[in-house]
Amino acid sequence: MKNKLPLFFAVLVVFGSIFYTHTWAANEAVLAAKNNVVRVIALDENGNLGRGTGFAVGNPGEPVRYFVTNSHVVVADPAAGFYPEVIAVIFEDATKDETIFPAQVIYSSENLMPDVAIIDIGTPVNYRQPAKLLPQGNVRETDDVYAIGFPASADDISDGGNETLPSRPENATTSKGIITKLKISNTGTDCYQIDAVINPGNSGGPLVTEDGYVIGINTFKAINGDGTNGAIYIDTLFPLFEQYNVPYTLADLNQKEETPNTPSNTPEPQQPPAANPSSPNQPPAIEGPKETPPASKESRDPTVGEAVLPFIILIAIIGAAGLVIIVIVVAVKKNSRSAYREREMPSQAPPSYPPSPQTPVMPQVQAPPPVTAHPMLVGVSGEYANKKFPLKYGKITIGRDAVSCNVIFNNSTPGISGRHCEVSYNQETKCFAVIDLGSTYGTFTENGQKLTPGMPNMMRTGDGFYLASAQNKFIFMME
Repeated sequence: MKNKLPLFFAVLVVFGSIFYTHTWAANEAVLAAKNNVVRVIALDENGNLGRGTGFAVGNPGEPVRYFVTNSHVVVADPAAGFYPEVIAVIFEDATKDETIFPAQVIYSSENLMPDVAIIDIGTPVNYRQPAKLLPQGNVRETDDVYAIGFPASADDISDGGNETLPSRPENATTSKGIITKLKISNTGTDCYQIDAVINPGNSGGPLVTEDGYVIGINTFKAINGDGTNGAIYIDTLFPLFEQYNVPYTLADLNQKEETPNTPSNTPEPQQPPAANPSSPNQPPAIEGPKETPPASKESRDPTVGEAVLPFIILIAIIGAAGLVIIVIVVAVKKNSRSAYREREMPSQAPPSYPPSPQTPVMPQVQAPPPVTAHPMLVGVSGEYANKKFPLKYGKITIGRDAVSCNVIFNNSTPGISGRHCEVSYNQETKCFAVIDLGSTYGTFTENGQKLTPGMPNMMRTGDGFYLASAQNKFIFMME
């Protein structure tokens, strides 16, 4: 035993120091890449919601307005009867209107060949950082890769408290894998084959290297196989960026910095000043860690922190291993003394105690059958006070137009437009949605915040809204 402990200890120290030194540097770069990622949603006229992921592109250090995603996230799906009318980018969560920006699709492929899209929110913002793009020639088979996005399965696990569809960088999930095949073809598009997990909602998110560089767009998974997924080469977008004058950043591995690529056929557009975080129409800026971009594995020079880190870890491992050895030695000696005393001391009968009373068996009570609750729109004040309208089977249009509205106000009711607003319930997200239809006097949340026309406002059970004034108030309930 004395001869084997030093050898085991030495192996433990060497392995531990190598493992922790490697993962420390790689994970920091991947976490920084989450500051490129946003949630992309598409909403049709029936309140059906499509979800995907996107990432920002632009020049380093400048506000961003362009985002990349999959084409199938933002286009119609006739087979499912889904025809999106609103495309939007969410920066924080769906309960805050000021964090949702309507987007225009400036490029989307036909027949998903290639399955990529570029969207524009119109106003440059500094809530995300532009991604650093790495062409295919710098990638090798078996390289570690990370798929980042907002899978729908994770949305059911609320990590944002009372939020709906949490969309901050820290809400994005990261799955690790490797490049299992360097090049495959999907509908004529070059892709990486990877075993990193991709689920619905991840579509359009970035595939990044351990240095945080984006090499692909997460796009599909094999139906009849595990660990067989695909990400489109980021190179596919380069000619599209040039064609549509979209600035982007290439990773320069030799100079350890990013190279801005502003399309040359037109002058670089002047960017408006960064949004003021204190403005009521803008969410607070989300900035990632400010650090020098990582260099390639061949040219990376260790910093002072990286050089000292292995020694700190080594000392910690030595201390932990020493403590374990001391505990083992003490335990062995203690057990030896206990065994010796047992042989010397006469045995004693254990003390007797009165038997404990038998625990009574409680009769089983059959649980009542579950009660199914249905979504309802309930009037609180005004013409429809205490009236209930079921939302289970589709949307409800509210206004004065007797032909197109389901809840019809009297023509003499002040402030109500012909088609004032729409409300609906989504079974998948368990959320209600209110959309102002361009009314003259507006639709408001119960705390007085005016809704943006044409933009869905997500609400939960118990939330309320009113039309024009608080005299025409409604609330959402489950009954």
